Amino acid sequence: MKRILLTALLVFGSTQAFADIMFDASVFYDSTTGPDGSDYTQKEGHLFIAMPVAVKEQLYLGPNFVVTSDQSSGGGTGTTEIGPRINYYFNQDKTYLLMLAWNPYVKVDNTSPEDSAWSYLAGVGYEMKINSNFYIGASIVYHALNQTNATTKVETKTSTTRPMINFSFRFK
Repeated sequence: MKRILLTALLVFGSTQAFADIMFDASVFYDSTTGPDGSDYTQKEGHLFIAMPVAVKEQLYLGPNFVVTSDQSSGGGTGTTEIGPRINYYFNQDKTYLLMLAWNPYVKVDNTSPEDSAWSYLAGVGYEMKINSNFYIGASIVYHALNQTNATTKVETKTSTTRPMINFSFRFK
């Protein structure tokens, strides 16, 4: 219990941090039709719930949730990923950002429960202020997924770099 309290004090050490919260959602969607008429659709969504951890409120920390789906006419797969993420804003207006996330919990559809997987992402972006609480913008995100089959011990690595549209709700 003492470790949890100490960690909470270190992470959310600023008394002002408890008054601020940010909900940041990022989405990607792409649909194409191949020469044979088959459809292929890719979707990815991120939800980041964060609080500032520094006095200048340029560094935000919180849980990150990622859902991906790759579908084709022959079937598809999807993932659910959860882990910590940080956003660093380069300016006081909080418009230019760097994001880093590590997702130690990853569930990949159509895999054995014994299989293990983890992922990480890194990105840069810009979010324009629409009003006092709402920002909209774009980012480029590199997303890497590592899977290990429990039976064969074969490791599979996949990565993508995608443009994403960001929606950010920030409250003080």
